Amino acid sequence: MDNLVWTKQALWDTYLDGLAHHSEHGSAGVVVTPIEHGFSADLLLPRTSPPTLHQDVPALGVSKTHQGVRLACLTPWHYLVHANERPDAAFFKTLFGSDNSMVDQTGARAALMVSGPKIQDCLRRGVMIDLDPSVFPISAFASTYAGHINLHITSLGQDGFELSCARSMVGSFWHWLLQTAAPFGLARGH
Repeated sequence: MDNLVWTKQALWDTYLDGLAHHSEHGSAGVVVTPIEHGFSADLLLPRTSPPTLHQDVPALGVSKTHQGVRLACLTPWHYLVHANERPDAAFFKTLFGSDNSMVDQTGARAALMVSGPKIQDCLRRGVMIDLDPSVFPISAFASTYAGHINLHITSLGQDGFELSCARSMVGSFWHWLLQTAAPFGLARGH
């Protein structure tokens, strides 16, 4: 792992190469699948009174998809944006008004989908929030920690969770995930 190539595809492949594919290792309790967002950004609103926003903008702690763009609300003034490609300015103006700023984070974060019959048990060993579906339902979103690593987590319902961390923390995050998932079996998804 000394010769990491920092391209979107190669980033996770460097770490996942040693894992069997899920179909080859049917007993895995935890399955990891890389996610490639074509565009990611932080969208910031002025810190005045809580903004009046379009009905399709998610509330605090919720992730919502609108016209193929997933928005996750960190605070009433800070949203994460994920899409296959960069939406045009009119999209953001419709949802957030004209007084907003966006910072492109496309290369700054790396994401995985984690799933499997033991994913709840695995994440309970280090994620500092209750991920039970009655408390953290589908589309719930939070910024939390796994060990010492800042992590954005979105519930995908029965499909599992999307976990996202800073690219600079991928090595530490992967080490944490390997250690945490080891008792349950870990495999690579498709």
